[in-house]
Amino acid sequence: HDLGHGPFSHVFESFLKAAYKQEKEHPELYSERNAKFKEEFEMDLPELPPSYEHEKTSLMMVDDLLATNGLEIDWSALDDPLKQVGNGVDCETFGVIRKNKNQPGETIVDPFTSRDWIFIKECIYGKPLVYPDAPETQSTFVGRGKDKEFLYDIISNRHSGLDVDRYDYYARDGLAATGKKDAYNVLLRTAVVARGLCPNRDTCFDCKDKPPSEEARHLMICYPVKHISEAMSFFETRINNHDKIYTHKKTKAAELLMVDLMVEADRHFSMLFSTQHNEADAFPTHSRFDDFEYPKLPLSRAWMYPRLFLRADDSILGVIENKVLESSDKGLAPLKKMLQHLRKHEFYKCVGEVEIDEIGGDPLWDMDEDDIKREMITILLETEGNRIARQNATYDFGDEEQIT
Repeated sequence: HDLGHGPFSHVFESFLKAAYKQEKEHPELYSERNAKFKEEFEMDLPELPPSYEHEKTSLMMVDDLLATNGLEIDWSALDDPLKQVGNGVDCETFGVIRKNKNQPGETIVDPFTSRDWIFIKECIYGKPLVYPDAPETQSTFVGRGKDKEFLYDIISNRHSGLDVDRYDYYARDGLAATGKKDAYNVLLRTAVVARGLCPNRDTCFDCKDKPPSEEARHLMICYPVKHISEAMSFFETRINNHDKIYTHKKTKAAELLMVDLMVEADRHFSMLFSTQHNEADAFPTHSRFDDFEYPKLPLSRAWMYPRLFLRADDSILGVIENKVLESSDKGLAPLKKMLQHLRKHEFYKCVGEVEIDEIGGDPLWDMDEDDIKREMITILLETEGNRIARQNATYDFGDEEQIT
């Protein structure tokens, strides 16, 4: 479900947000890069969108995974085996192997259907699919019917936030950072499937259009009342992990330096990656990208093409470092300095924190980060190099975009 995470996981999303902001507000910084790209390929760089969802990139990578094996989802034949579009895995033998009850010692393959893989993509996305992952925007889940809708709660629980994704990374990160085990086995053991009231009736795609007189219920994963304290402990772990690990001042300092480093590298290296879009021996490409024509792209566009994104991992730091070391361009001095700071663990220093009572009800929270920097001139002699990290912590599962 996290195939769409780029280098350094969530840091990549922060980088894309920062890159978009800088390209929009200071296009002059990118004039040389863009001119080089156009001179080389006689085309403009694709524009960055205002926001990035790694879940959507995960869906792209699922399609490419299937295409690599010569398979494709067929929306016109949902309950048939996947569509065979090339050499690779036989669609009739790609599925679940089970014992043949009628012939002891023999096995039978139940082929995966297009509906099965739509279900997988819906579990990743957490809601009905939209174009281009469906012929048109879907109003409800297609992969599984109402009698199996609780299965969607396993990976991303839209009702309570209690799902195995969070079980896993809260326990993993807590153990790695503090040596403390946070076990939620009692919740896993006692979970039941039952009809429960929809807690998000106004926004739920299934319930928002129902008349007020009609009860809105779902077949969902529920827990015994006696385990309320364990469930609350889960959400306490959430806020503790965000406070002590994910938004710890040293974590944020390292993240902000990495973001600045990648933004600076993206400004200079317009052709960092080969997309392999026209190489006959490269992995096959899903039909969604038949018209893709960019031979090379910078890091900020790596997610736009699956073959390229497959190679965009944490090793990008070494790629950038080698590029800098091989270049005689004096304009790379700031980037070289950032790389030195990173290698020496000379991260940004936290100079202060301000707590506010209510998000959206405090002028400081609503201020733009650049405005905050300008206000800081009254305290600091200069603001160049200062970075603002805005954080919101809640005990409920809330909005993932706010917990950064």
